[in-house]
Amino acid sequence: MQPYISVISAALLLVVLTQQGSADDDDMYQKPISVPDLFDVNDTTKKTKPSKPKVKGLGQPCRSSSQCLPNLCCLQRQWRGPRICLPRAGRYQRCSEDQVKGGYYLGHCPCLMGLHTCEHGFCIP
Repeated sequence: MQPYISVISAALLLVVLTQQGSADDDDMYQKPISVPDLFDVNDTTKKTKPSKPKVKGLGQPCRSSSQCLPNLCCLQRQWRGPRICLPRAGRYQRCSEDQVKGGYYLGHCPCLMGLHTCEHGFCIP
């Protein structure tokens, strides 16, 4: 029985050594796994430069006063009405001091900056 065990052990050792010698060394090291980006998160080919915000002129629709030219304000004259860029109030014209949360005014535009102040709903020099 001893001779059979020695022969089997020698044969097994021979098989292991021949497999080890023919094994490719590249399999012994770690390699990064490339996973496809399903949502194109890192796709740099589709990125575009952000466009400059367009400044709105007199009578054009707007969302906030920051979109209008400097001496204009974004005004909503009626509740749920359209918002448009209109001139700021001048001397003795009706005015509004407070913006609505979205950056537009209800009813009247504010006074021209630095020239008048809005007191009791009118621009006073």
